[in-house]
Amino acid sequence: MEKYINNMDEEIEEKGISLGDIFRTIFSQKWLALIVAAAIFIVGTVGLYFYSKFKTEYSVTFVLRLPGAITPISYTYPDGTSFYYTDLISSEYLEEVKKSDETYADINTAEMLKQGDISIKRNYIEQENVTEAVVVETTYTIKVSAKYFTSGELARDFLIDIANLPCVYISKLDIDYDLYLSSAKEANRYDIELDFIERQVSYLQSAYSSYISSYGANFIVDGVKTLNSYNSALSVFIQNNTISNRRTEVTTNKYIKSQDAKNEYSIEVEGLKRQLEVEERTLDILKDLTTNDGSTTPIINSEVLNQARLVESLKQKIEIYSKYADEGVPSEEFAKSIIEIENKVDEFTNDFAKVASAVNAKNTSVSFSDANIMKEESGIGLVMIVAISFVLAIIIACVVAYIVGRVKLKKPAAPNAVQNEQTDEKQNQE
Repeated sequence: MEKYINNMDEEIEEKGISLGDIFRTIFSQKWLALIVAAAIFIVGTVGLYFYSKFKTEYSVTFVLRLPGAITPISYTYPDGTSFYYTDLISSEYLEEVKKSDETYADINTAEMLKQGDISIKRNYIEQENVTEAVVVETTYTIKVSAKYFTSGELARDFLIDIANLPCVYISKLDIDYDLYLSSAKEANRYDIELDFIERQVSYLQSAYSSYISSYGANFIVDGVKTLNSYNSALSVFIQNNTISNRRTEVTTNKYIKSQDAKNEYSIEVEGLKRQLEVEERTLDILKDLTTNDGSTTPIINSEVLNQARLVESLKQKIEIYSKYADEGVPSEEFAKSIIEIENKVDEFTNDFAKVASAVNAKNTSVSFSDANIMKEESGIGLVMIVAISFVLAIIIACVVAYIVGRVKLKKPAAPNAVQNEQTDEKQNQE
């Protein structure tokens, strides 16, 4: 057998194998080559596709604009809730997006976070404006592995919804802006009621000033009226001194709002009297610290003066509150005027709620840096996958067909080789 193989090797070395011989050998196993090529092509294409899918990442880069924020790195929503940009890929936010659309139901956000297959990065881009000053624009890039999505379109929608989460949150805000007005309505004393109403007006005035400072007096709120228009209406109300005039009436006439208020004044008077006794004893002690000749040190003299003022203030309060407790029944007209003031301030508050909603909506947006919004980052594209699979299938099929063809060509020659070997042995024996 070894001699046969050696003879074959020598024959090959002498004659050589031409390119035609190779192709004839492969062609003799053409059906085998086609089967192997088809199998390799299918397996290779599917394998490379899923490998590429595992390595593919989707990404979106966007600019996030929020009301009152220069760069929303760390931001406080209008309702006081804190927001940090990495919150966008937290489990809470991802679950919120997942529940927002039933098409996201099969996206495994928990595994996505566990495997670290989603990330967010903050980028700074320096730009020059018309004044040649350098302006830094902040952008954010979210990347996620493609293996969690059945299609690129689904991934695109999911990433867009993540980027829009702060905007959605702000659009759903239902803030109670009547911070002090609700307390005013619960007050059982006119002086306290008017004090809360005045605080509410001051709050609205401060809020309008802040908006005008940030967005300009001519910022159009509802298509017609501007911030300045709403602010001016409030300013006219303040300049009319309506609240101050009613407070003067209450103080002058010692008006009380109810029997509960009268009892409250009586209790307060008793408390002030007890406090007055303590403060008068303190004043006497300070006076005793003076020297025999009547002179005092500068420090003691200052303390005596301050204590004397406090005692006098308490006496005045007791006198005023005692009158409230003993008299002061307001007319129906006065009671109605207080209600009218509350209703007017309530109207101003409702107007401001509409203004705040419009300002927040117009200054909340997400803009994407790429026209297609989402980018796909993959090492192997579909066309390349098909090309690689095709080339590998052809090469492997040819190799297999050639090997099988050569083996089959050798088999018929093997018996003749054995017979020749036996003949040679007989001749040697003779």
